[in-house]
Amino acid sequence: MKVGVITLMAALLFALPALAGTNPCTGNDWDSDGTVDICDNCSEVYNSQQYDGDQDGFGDACDCDYLASQNSVCDGADFGKFAGMFGKLIPGAPTTQCEYDHVFNGAVDGGDFGAFAANFGLAPGPSCQPAPGGARGIPCPSPGTACP
Repeated sequence: MKVGVITLMAALLFALPALAGTNPCTGNDWDSDGTVDICDNCSEVYNSQQYDGDQDGFGDACDCDYLASQNSVCDGADFGKFAGMFGKLIPGAPTTQCEYDHVFNGAVDGGDFGAFAANFGLAPGPSCQPAPGGARGIPCPSPGTACP
């Protein structure tokens, strides 16, 4: 009888975490920005603030498909928009973010051009997003799951 009670208690101890559910926002953080990949809006580029100026689900650090075009690729139309912003300061930075400020320094400058050039010709991402129009998505937690 004593062995049966111990076995039952051990089984409950191991089953409790499964019964309580799991946190979908655990796992690897490939870019070491403090946000695990499954909840990161730019999972391969460090972006600790998770800024997303055009609110398309792809972090500004890896998204140069700007709101003006949103054709799922960083192309010449986006370069024209970027060139028009080059050299400008971002009012209210760092609390205000602009989608053209890829390196989050409060200005659209050479660092941002480097990020733009690295993403030119590519779809935004990767991010925890569905993959519309060829966007580089990674699997997401179930819909409605809140991530920190």
